[in-house]
Amino acid sequence: MQCKLVARSISSYVAQSDEELSFEEGDILFITDDTDPGWWMAKEKPVDTFQEARVGLVPVTYLEEAEPLSVVTASYAYDANTTEEISFPEGALIRVYEMNDSDWWFAKYDHEVGLVPASYLEAGEEVQQHGIHHDQPPEIHIQPVNHVVYPSKPEAAALDEDAASQKDKLLSALGGLGFQKPRSSETKAPREDLGPDDIKYYSVTEVDKKKKKNNRKGYIGISDDFSLYFISDLQSKDILSKWPLSEITKYSEKKSKRVTLEFGADSRDFEGEKADIGDFYTSLEQMITKSKMSGPISKHPLPIFGGPTAGPPPPAPVPAPAPALPPVAAPAPPPAPVFAVPTPAVIPPPPPGPSPASAQKLATVLYDYDATNEEELTIREGESVIVLDDSDDAWWHVRQVSKKGGAGIVPAS
Repeated sequence: MQCKLVARSISSYVAQSDEELSFEEGDILFITDDTDPGWWMAKEKPVDTFQEARVGLVPVTYLEEAEPLSVVTASYAYDANTTEEISFPEGALIRVYEMNDSDWWFAKYDHEVGLVPASYLEAGEEVQQHGIHHDQPPEIHIQPVNHVVYPSKPEAAALDEDAASQKDKLLSALGGLGFQKPRSSETKAPREDLGPDDIKYYSVTEVDKKKKKNNRKGYIGISDDFSLYFISDLQSKDILSKWPLSEITKYSEKKSKRVTLEFGADSRDFEGEKADIGDFYTSLEQMITKSKMSGPISKHPLPIFGGPTAGPPPPAPVPAPAPALPPVAAPAPPPAPVFAVPTPAVIPPPPPGPSPASAQKLATVLYDYDATNEEELTIREGESVIVLDDSDDAWWHVRQVSKKGGAGIVPAS
């Protein structure tokens, strides 16, 4: 784990906000960001491997640098095999903070803390199987430690007001209350399995109607490229599900407490607080309208039917005229008498006419769709419509079969 400094609390502290971290006197804290002089980003040392370590801001005046039990030299290089271990080269100077286990010690090397194998280290004479021998000072290779000078407890109280001001500046630099856990000191490229940082998320719960235990809590939001993200939390932003808005065939809201999204045969229900559900549904409607104004979500151009800007319709295909019938030769006459055989009249082809009604293309509606503007047509599942234009892959121009039926564009899906 990345760590710039191992600190020990000199007094207990109770967090005053969600961004801060509470701790007791004597607790070990791993400092991951010490750029602010008044407040540091810290991670607590978990009691066991099953406990999730908490992260938050801590006041510098309540901390002091933790002194290692020993600083030892690595006899061999070691490559970590798990996330709890750390790697080090041969000859490295390692600061050891715990020796409770005879085989694995808790230590710090460079900017990482974790477990190190005791058999790879040259321990001084003070290191015994059950602790440290204090009868005689050991002779071991000790790396000079640059101690951090902290104000005493009375002086710390006098700096509370200044520390609060410095904390506000740090929070502003971290993006207000929604700062993220620092994953690494190095700058990394955005990962495709994480939700975008620049969109607004709403707290929701995905509801499984069949198995309530499968309900998933998370956050939902819509990006400018018309993608819908469902993430686990606002810190890690791990993506649980992602859909293009173009795949949504129907959406609805129920009492500002639930939003239902239909993706063809698949349906997803999301519940949440009234404010979150209401704001998300408004954002969803706006983004779907925006996507249609800037072009269909499926990236196919929206066809224009009628209106002053519409071009002339393509001419109807004219069937090629049938070839003229050749004259029919008369049978050979007897030698006498000779009769003249008239040339038969050529029958012209019939003039082209409109296509019969049976040539029109009929389609059956698979899902209900409610029109969102004047160009679209409201249709219902099972209804039959006549397809007037299917040249566009995403939107068709259709007319309802009933006498009072209207015409308009509908999603081809």
